[in-house]
Amino acid sequence: MKSPLSQAQAGVYYACETSVSDEYNYQNPVLFALPDDADLAKLQQAVQDALCAHPYLFSHVVVNDEGVPEIESGEVTANVPIRELNEEEWKAAQETFAKTMDIHGDKLYRAEIYTVHHTPDAVHHFLYIDLHHVLADGFSVTLLLRDIERLYNGKRPAGEMLDGAAIATAEAEQRANETLMGEAKQWYSQTFCDAADTDSLPIPERKRKAKRHKPKAGISTLR
Repeated sequence: MKSPLSQAQAGVYYACETSVSDEYNYQNPVLFALPDDADLAKLQQAVQDALCAHPYLFSHVVVNDEGVPEIESGEVTANVPIRELNEEEWKAAQETFAKTMDIHGDKLYRAEIYTVHHTPDAVHHFLYIDLHHVLADGFSVTLLLRDIERLYNGKRPAGEMLDGAAIATAEAEQRANETLMGEAKQWYSQTFCDAADTDSLPIPERKRKAKRHKPKAGISTLR
C-alpha cells in the first residue's frame, strides 16, 4: 500500500536528495547504556514487538512513474540482533552509528543490542536505535521507547491510533479542498507578504526522475 508524503516529510525527502555533504543525514539515533542485570533476551523480544506495534516504521520511500515520492508499506517483521563484542570490536561498531541511511532504501530503521566485554570482569550492555526522520521524529522515538518499556515489563504496547500514512492522506485531502486552500492563502497573504503566491516546497527539476543510488558513506559517531 502506498500513501503520499506529508509536507513535512517532503521537506525531509528533498533535503536528503539535494544534500551535497557525505556526512549529512536526517535521522534520530539514540544509544542507551543498560543496567548490568538487564534481561537481554527479554529486551530483544520487547524491542521487536514494539517495532511491530508501529507498522509504519517498516515503510520506505519509492518514486512513482511521475517522479513523485511516496511512502510504501513493507513487511512487518523485526529482527533485533544481540551482538557480543570485545573492546576493539565495540570501537569499530560505534563508527557505524548514525551512518547515513539511503532515503530510497528498503529499511529506514536500525535496532541492535550490544554486550561489550571490556575485560573478563567488566561487561556492559547497550541498546542502539536509529529511525529515519522521514518516518519518525523525536516524539515518535519517545513513543517507541515507551512501548519497549511496557512490553519489557509484561504490559501491552500502546501502539498507534493514527500513523503517518493517515496523517499525510488527510493532509493531501485538505490541500485538494479549494475552500480550505483559499482560506489558507488568504490568511497567509494577510500575515506574510507574498506568501500566498509562493510554493513553500518546489520540487527540484533534477530530482523528478526515479533514481536509485548507493547509501552515502558519511559517518557521524555518537559520543
